[in-house]
Amino acid sequence: MNQLVPSVRRKPPSRSTPFQPSHELQYGVRVAARNVTGAVCSVQCQFCRYFGREETPGSKRKRTQTIKLYTKPYRPEYFKDHNLSAHSQKWLEYEALNDQGKGAFFTALPTRSNQVLAYYEGESNGLCFTFPEAIVDEFIAKAFFDGDLEEECIPTALRAFDQARDGYYDVIIKTPLRFSLAVQHLSMTNQTSMTSPRLNGGLKSAT
Repeated sequence: MNQLVPSVRRKPPSRSTPFQPSHELQYGVRVAARNVTGAVCSVQCQFCRYFGREETPGSKRKRTQTIKLYTKPYRPEYFKDHNLSAHSQKWLEYEALNDQGKGAFFTALPTRSNQVLAYYEGESNGLCFTFPEAIVDEFIAKAFFDGDLEEECIPTALRAFDQARDGYYDVIIKTPLRFSLAVQHLSMTNQTSMTSPRLNGGLKSAT
């Protein structure tokens, strides 16, 4: 019986909305990472970075305090919806200011990354890696998966790769600290099964 060779569907041409520099001031965001071509890979919410997410009155669940990172498409409604849901009070203050006031709004404020919990658990600037299309489609998709048993896993695995331009994929690492610690641990043990428990345990003990 011939072994099935997994087929990889190429992503359709990108119709994503590119990031507009004017949105930094308009919506209180900033560029967090760029790829090797200089294109924006991710954008960070400044309200999350400086103030954290506001708690919902009457809610029994404490809100996550991770910093919001946006990836393509960079649509204005996404920025506004997040600001209204997670930073309603600060967003109202910010929206009422003129451009000069908005430009000074975050100046001299201590970021939440200076706090231990935010430093370990919060998302920071992010990392962006760019890979040639052939490496993803031919090597990762076909060499890492068994054609008979794991073909259905391929589309899920490839979700991490965001095709930025013709012939290239981008991968966004939203938590650089965890990524760095994982790489360092793997370089010492070469065992992925040991990395996740020790990484999570180390971060919990540090906080």
